Amino acid sequence: MKHDVLTFIDSDTLRDMLRGKELAPAVECILIAKSRKQSLTKKLEALTERADAYTETEFQNGVYHLCDCDDFSDALRKYIAAMEETLALTQITDSDYIYQPYLEDVLLGNVFSSFEDAVKDLRGEFWDDEQYWVVRRKINDPEAEEIEYILNADFEITSIRYSEPKDWDIREAFAELPDDYRVGDIVYCKGEYYVVTGVNHADRDTSCFENAGHGDMALYCLGYHPDKTHSCGGTFGHHHVPLLQAERVKADEMPYNMRPLKGFHFLLTGELQITEFLEAYSNGSLDDLVCFLRRYHPKKKE
Repeated sequence: MKHDVLTFIDSDTLRDMLRGKELAPAVECILIAKSRKQSLTKKLEALTERADAYTETEFQNGVYHLCDCDDFSDALRKYIAAMEETLALTQITDSDYIYQPYLEDVLLGNVFSSFEDAVKDLRGEFWDDEQYWVVRRKINDPEAEEIEYILNADFEITSIRYSEPKDWDIREAFAELPDDYRVGDIVYCKGEYYVVTGVNHADRDTSCFENAGHGDMALYCLGYHPDKTHSCGGTFGHHHVPLLQAERVKADEMPYNMRPLKGFHFLLTGELQITEFLEAYSNGSLDDLVCFLRRYHPKKKE
């Protein structure tokens, strides 16, 4: 293949975990379609390669679930065709349509007659790992379907969303990946730190994905939220961290206010006893315990 699937994996950690591992054709296509960084043009080239290279039978291999469609090969062809057709609309100026730029869910307020002008307006905004998109709307027709063009950090179209769900949309599929995460690992995602509390891998029975949701390609984690008004100094909370965006980090890379989360990491890795952890947390002294542990009982190198 001209386009290596690894180049479409946004997470450096996951890319390294999957390097050298064989993935089923359908799983590769799902990973390519879900990339938030690569341009849609490049993704369509890679998907077309695979659509031409593999048979319908070969696309049945792998553990995945495409929510509303049983024929992955057919869905892939429809997805490619729809993306190409919708992408071409950005080159057409039509007086019946307007383009509006957004930052995440916030309308930036300007209205343009062309997609190009809307993108030019966005280039003047401050980019801080947020997601921008441009919405194409038909004037005076609230019933007409809206189209959202999602942009990457280079202001290239990386994905297209429709207001109505499509049964061929392979981005909505969920796949089993042979990642190497372990309970107790620390991950970083979207400015926050978490500790992995559960690692679940599907077996070869795809029925496990019949009611798939975003938690099925996520790490089950615990996060920590400092709170000076709390008697223990903060609270722990459960989170689903997207597997495709998470990065594994070392304990010493966490900031000072994440010391309680670092203590939870040591608990799960066996460096703290549950009684030590609970007593220190309830007394608001996890900071002192973690410092003592690392200074006088360095059980392992990170």
